[in-house]
Amino acid sequence: MSTNPYDSPESRPAGMSGSSKLLLGFGIGCGLLVVLCCGGGGLSSYLYFQNVKDSVSKDPNRIREVTAEIVTIEVPEALPPMMCMSIPIPLTGKNFMTMAMYGDEGEKNMMALMEFGWQMDEQQMNIQWRNQMRTSGRRDMEEVDIEQSETRDLEINGRPAKFRIASGQGNKTNRKVWRVIGTFNGKGGSAMIFLQMNQDDLSKEDLLKMLDSMK
Repeated sequence: MSTNPYDSPESRPAGMSGSSKLLLGFGIGCGLLVVLCCGGGGLSSYLYFQNVKDSVSKDPNRIREVTAEIVTIEVPEALPPMMCMSIPIPLTGKNFMTMAMYGDEGEKNMMALMEFGWQMDEQQMNIQWRNQMRTSGRRDMEEVDIEQSETRDLEINGRPAKFRIASGQGNKTNRKVWRVIGTFNGKGGSAMIFLQMNQDDLSKEDLLKMLDSMK
């Protein structure tokens, strides 16, 4: 069975990488909600969206800083820093959403860490993630036919955390991949992780080691 959340017919703008469009899609989508809730419009909306765009960074040090703001985690060398962003809530000094991405530009290997500035349950976070995948034109990421899956229960920042670890095969390249989706208590709010990666690039032992390092 195919389990692909990236099923939008939309295409990405020319010259923009998939990861950039994903982050900006999250930023603009979440930012629109913030502006509407705060009663913003006109110039204030424009300035807010410009701020979201400017918050995107590809600096590895900044990506690691943002990651540490979400959770302490030992990221494998096979997942280099790719991009990050923080979406502020106007006039509060708090973030609506924080996100860090790791992987390669071809996005055969990709991991995203996201934290929301309020408490959400697992179902709400998965809905947020899948909705944004559809509105971000994510048809470039290969679909995966899941063959096996298991759950791993941990405790992160004093609260239960659950991860679904799936093994499957890409339906185009036939490559064996890991897919991980999990929810946990981040340092500033509800958080989640999404990973899709070649099994040749990351052993199960190293995958579990990374999850176990989260705190």
